[in-house]
Amino acid sequence: SSPSSPCNTLNTAISAAEVSIQYNRALIAIMPKSGDVVPLDLTTEEQQKIADLRSLLQPILTDKEFPGFVEASKHLDDGTLLRFLQARPTVQDAADMFETSMEWRGTVQGWDGTQGVDAIYNACESPSGERMNQ
Repeated sequence: SSPSSPCNTLNTAISAAEVSIQYNRALIAIMPKSGDVVPLDLTTEEQQKIADLRSLLQPILTDKEFPGFVEASKHLDDGTLLRFLQARPTVQDAADMFETSMEWRGTVQGWDGTQGVDAIYNACESPSGERMNQ
């Protein structure tokens, strides 16, 4: 990769995201070695809003023709849904934002013709030259 390649830009973004994740660790569900998700310490109101958001998302979660179907099915944990709810004033606005985000994640095209965030990420190399996301 050259110093100004898209992969280097992605690596910079990943580093910034890792710092953000460390800073916001209280909002992230931690996956223990057993594979069980440790529940977030959610208020009753947050739990209800997450349930309402999941309900509003059902049409895209069952529509295999939706361009972000695969992405949406991977981002339904409480922590992710809570972040969408915190980013928008209403549950409907959070649902709209989630749908738009998942559609983009599923359809964005990489510089090499790959499609989807995961495919673009997999096509990049880490700063050490290893393939990412193996």
